[in-house]
Amino acid sequence: MSQLQDEQGSSEGSDEPSSNMAIALLALHHLGGATRFQDTEDIADRCYRLAPHRFRWKKYDYPSLDRVKQALADGRRPRKGSLISGGPKEG
Repeated sequence: MSQLQDEQGSSEGSDEPSSNMAIALLALHHLGGATRFQDTEDIADRCYRLAPHRFRWKKYDYPSLDRVKQALADGRRPRKGSLISGGPKEG
């Protein structure tokens, strides 16, 4: 499970992981992640709906949980502003 942090820092760069992180942050916000933890599967579904070309399997048209987990991990990194709290142990 993941949750948005109260304080937002600036994200660095505009590489692919940062872009995926921004989409994951938006998905988390849409799901109410500012006030409560959200399941990774729900975040993956929302990311896939927002940007299916970024959050899908290569061969099949399914949401990629791995890409979402990486985007959420990027959002937890201090150098990216520690914008997300929670992690794999929470769900």
